[in-house]
Amino acid sequence: MLDVKSVKDVLLDFPSARSYIEKVAPLPFDHSQLHFGKELDAWLRKEVYNYQTYRIFLNDFPLTKKYTRTLPVTKMKGMDKDELTGYEKIDIQDRQGKVIARCWLGIRKNNIGQVLNSSHFDSLRVRAGNILVGDENLLDSCFRQSRFNGYLVGEIHITTPEYRLP
Repeated sequence: MLDVKSVKDVLLDFPSARSYIEKVAPLPFDHSQLHFGKELDAWLRKEVYNYQTYRIFLNDFPLTKKYTRTLPVTKMKGMDKDELTGYEKIDIQDRQGKVIARCWLGIRKNNIGQVLNSSHFDSLRVRAGNILVGDENLLDSCFRQSRFNGYLVGEIHITTPEYRLP
C-alpha cells in the first residue's frame, strides 16, 4: 500500500501492524524457529480444505507465524522458559462423528508455568482458512479456569465450510 494516511498513524505503526498481521494472517510457520513447522504445513494442507499460506511483507520484511521451539513462561520453580518437543494431532468431531476441525497441540517438555502473552503464541487458537477467528482468549470459557488456556500452544483449524461457530 502506498500513500496510506491514518489518524494518529495507527496504520503506520510498524511494530503494532507487524504484531497484528503475524497473529491473524494466513502466514507460514518460520521453519527455522519451529522445527516441526514444515511437517505441520504439509499435514494441514492435506487435511484442511482451505488451508493456505501467503508470503506477506511489511516494509520488505517477510512475516511468519511467531511460533518458536523455546517458550517464555511465567517463572516457576526457578524456570522462565520451556520447550516445544513436538506436537500432537487431534481430530475434533461433531456429534455425528464427522471431523469438523483438525488441531495441532504443542507438546511441552516441562509444562511448568503459563506461556507469556507477549510471545504471541500463548493459548489454543481457532483458525478458518488459516485466518485467526476471534483472539487468543476465544476458547478461555472452555476451560475450568480461563488461565488454563495459557498453558497451551496450538491451533484448531476448521475443516468444513458448512460449520459455523455458535
